[in-house]
Amino acid sequence: MQEENENEISDKFPEEHLCSIGKEPWFADLANYLVTRDLPTTPDITRAQRMKIRSETKYYFWDDPYMWKMGTDQVIRRCIPD
Repeated sequence: MQEENENEISDKFPEEHLCSIGKEPWFADLANYLVTRDLPTTPDITRAQRMKIRSETKYYFWDDPYMWKMGTDQVIRRCIPD
């Protein structure tokens, strides 16, 4: 007769979201606008902020999975979350 093992392997991990980003990166609204051409319509974003997003996107472009920015020195740089 086999003894029941009290230390069974659990399929649940308490830290399974350890590698997920807790908040959106700073360029999330710009990237969403570049990809979908839809401005955010949430009530916490003002009309001025939506116009700023539309204005700033002329310096950025999306090449999946990264967003890039053309600098004033004509150097293209990849945008990073932090």
